[in-house]
Amino acid sequence: MLATQRIKMTRLFTVSVSILLITIAYSCNRPLHQVTETVFTFSVHLDAPIFQNEHRYSKVEKQAQEVSINGLKWYLIDWNENGIYNELAIDYIGIKHSTELRPKVALINKKNLISYNGKSYQLDSVNISSVPTAVVSNRPINLSYIDRYIPITLTKNEISFNPDFASYDKTVFYFWATWCMPCVSKMQEYHYSMYEFKEKNIQFIPIAYKSDSLKILDFYSKHNMQFDPIIISDSSAKELQLLSVPRTYVFNKDGILIETTFNTGLSAVSDLLDPTMSH
Repeated sequence: MLATQRIKMTRLFTVSVSILLITIAYSCNRPLHQVTETVFTFSVHLDAPIFQNEHRYSKVEKQAQEVSINGLKWYLIDWNENGIYNELAIDYIGIKHSTELRPKVALINKKNLISYNGKSYQLDSVNISSVPTAVVSNRPINLSYIDRYIPITLTKNEISFNPDFASYDKTVFYFWATWCMPCVSKMQEYHYSMYEFKEKNIQFIPIAYKSDSLKILDFYSKHNMQFDPIIISDSSAKELQLLSVPRTYVFNKDGILIETTFNTGLSAVSDLLDPTMSH
């Protein structure tokens, strides 16, 4: 009788352990899915969000759902405010860095291609709150997101650009254009602050966008600037989703993105410097 009880207890213990292990395995492998509500303010033109010259347009608040799965995070914006967040060609899907005020957005399609640190993921509109699928695709990317440096290419022979991050406390990428008056004005302010940049061990790299190399050289020569005339390629601009300039990315020694400014691209640098530094 005692032996029989021991056998039963052993079997019960084995079954209990097996169930526990299965439960743990399931918990570890299933996606960590979380949805929260939030609100964003957008500039609007013709009932669509706009990200260039935003000061010229009216502002609206839109309700959004923040979807987070296994560390990947995106937003569903209820554009027509009917309580549904995934209507095709009506609502928007967006992604943003933690330091940005609002997400970059694109209209929801049947297949939504999102790039995270150079790797593509696909979200289906029907299951847009489900786990994104990693894919290899030549289709245009709807949205792009980085939280660390990914090699970019420059227009001159599509050369890969890999700066030295480790030697500096911070590296500032300033995206600008010769035809952008706010960019040009701020470039001059940065030029006057280069001594302070060096004192604080900050590397400043201006990268032109859709600009002519001769005009860049002429601008640098006119203002006695000692920068290389580098221009980002269209493919890398799309990957970084440069919707407008000026724009700033600030990286640490490890190439991790620590600051980004969606609109002017100025506050990320200002925070690094003394308030009187650029005056």
